[in-house]
Amino acid sequence: MKLKNIFKYLILYFAFFSFCFAKKVCAYKEYIYYVKKGDTIWKIAKEFKTSAKAIKRWNKLKSYHLKPGQKLYIYKKICWESFNPYKKDNRIDLNLIVKLSEKGKLKPTYKKEIICKEKEIIHIVKKGESLWSIARRYGISIKKIKKDNNLKTNILKPGQKLVIKKKVCKIIIKKPEIIKKEVKTSKRKFIILYKVKKGDSLWSIAKRFNVSIKLIKKINNLKSNYLKVGQILKIPTYKVNKLGNLVINRPLNFIWPVDGCIDTSPKKKGFNNSIIFCAPINTPIKAVEVGKVLFAGPNDKFAKGLGNIVILEHPKGFVSVYAMLSNITVRKGDIVEKGETIGYTGSSPLFNTTGVFFYILKKKGKRYYSLDPLKVLK
Repeated sequence: MKLKNIFKYLILYFAFFSFCFAKKVCAYKEYIYYVKKGDTIWKIAKEFKTSAKAIKRWNKLKSYHLKPGQKLYIYKKICWESFNPYKKDNRIDLNLIVKLSEKGKLKPTYKKEIICKEKEIIHIVKKGESLWSIARRYGISIKKIKKDNNLKTNILKPGQKLVIKKKVCKIIIKKPEIIKKEVKTSKRKFIILYKVKKGDSLWSIAKRFNVSIKLIKKINNLKSNYLKVGQILKIPTYKVNKLGNLVINRPLNFIWPVDGCIDTSPKKKGFNNSIIFCAPINTPIKAVEVGKVLFAGPNDKFAKGLGNIVILEHPKGFVSVYAMLSNITVRKGDIVEKGETIGYTGSSPLFNTTGVFFYILKKKGKRYYSLDPLKVLK
């Protein structure tokens, strides 16, 4: 076979290999944009790195003219990263991590560092003391005492001053840095604004949002049950029940933790339906929905290589897991709002990228089932 034909077959082989293992899959993420004064369709298109023609098509516009306050749907293209099939699987049981965190059995494994300092002690020689007894008392050698005090003999005199240089070591536990100290949020209520419509009453609004009339009146400082059409009311959207679980009275709407490209290699490597949202290091990570922090910190026993982890328990049996965090901003027991920063992106030795490792589950009975994040997040 000629050398030219050999190269031809090699090129075909590598092309086929690339198609099988490094195929790029793309999708579109939906954004809702409200037109501001001075906005043009071309300005908005430039901001979202798309075309005015595409915005016009997506929103079924008859012209390029826009009005302030107009609602636009914009779709941004995102692509999956290819994966390396030759890397060894690093299988971690993510469901077990969630179960342990729910029971309070998942403990952070912080790194320990030994810091040693040389401490100087002035020792006054007493009657009957010798270099041997002093060395034994301080746990150092006779040779070191002689060297530090420029002694030429082993003979000591009562009242003689000796400088004892002893190494003192301390074990310091290196906890992840909490960048922003969060206020305890266990009693915080998430508020939505409701505009009173014709025919509305306090009773019908309370029934609709599953809250008491007393609570609505208290939050809005209402002295009577009378409402005006167009009046804006503050409505609490969740409460904490006796078991400490969040109970919500609105539909769940999960958002993306980070805007960026998607890497599906964790799924290919045995990490169930987990994905990585790629982003530069120290990009803020948002809570995908209102949730209670079950775990915050590293755990090398069950999740070695995943770095700092935050696990959030959401209403209706949902749990989200965030890993590869460089820093965290929440503590166990905190209640976080949807979109609140829970930490910052980092990296992991298990994956060749930076961002946040993400996993979402739903509990049915006593079992957890992993969900496809791309079908849950909006």
